[in-house]
Amino acid sequence: MRAGELAFAAATNAADFSGEALAETWSKSAILQMVDLARSDLDDGSAYVALGPRPLTPLTVELVQGGRGVFVAGCAADLPVLQERPSSDGGQPQARVYRLELGADGERRIVGVNAPDGDIRLPGGELLTDEYCGSVLIPRGVFDPVPDLEPLLEFDGADVIAPPSPSPTFAVEVPR
Repeated sequence: MRAGELAFAAATNAADFSGEALAETWSKSAILQMVDLARSDLDDGSAYVALGPRPLTPLTVELVQGGRGVFVAGCAADLPVLQERPSSDGGQPQARVYRLELGADGERRIVGVNAPDGDIRLPGGELLTDEYCGSVLIPRGVFDPVPDLEPLLEFDGADVIAPPSPSPTFAVEVPR
């Protein structure tokens, strides 16, 4: 998950979501959602760079779907960003659930990150809530040097690089 958040932050800063690190840690559908959001943000003039990966502290892991899926619950802070128009978000830590699924290649990839859907009890019996996350140590890392926002201010949605799509003839069997 940490490698996935690092890959996401780097892709965001470059407006390039075609990298191998992103494809190794996030599902294709999650990456395409990232591309759509980046295009929308740039078209709306809401450019930003990530100062580092989203800070998170995993607290519990649950295997689902006979081990093909994993829910990792924990606490996460907002993605640290530098943007032209600062937002007024509070930035308080939040309870989050990362959903990972086993791919055909045997690797687990993040398919989504959401607020908990229902009660999640931690190993010590505590209920995972945003309030609980306020007391959890969440390590933070930042890029050094600090990313430059200026190049992204020149971009619009058409400049975002999406992962390559398979060729339409890729899965077509050629008769002999």
